[in-house]
Amino acid sequence: MSAKLWMSLREFIHYFLFLALTLRIATFCSPISLFLGTLISKLMRFTNEIIRTISAEAMEHGVVGRAQGSF
Repeated sequence: MSAKLWMSLREFIHYFLFLALTLRIATFCSPISLFLGTLISKLMRFTNEIIRTISAEAMEHGVVGRAQGSF
């Protein structure tokens, strides 16, 4: 085999193996990432509700004033 053909074949094999590995990882990680995304979203909503409740109670009791700005 000539050197150019061998290099082309070698690059093709590397590309094919990389693609196969990427697809394998993607199919394995897809349900996990979906679950983690849902979990993080619910956790952030829960945290926001807690912050709103604490802020509302603190303002109601006069502990803190209204925040200057947002975060």
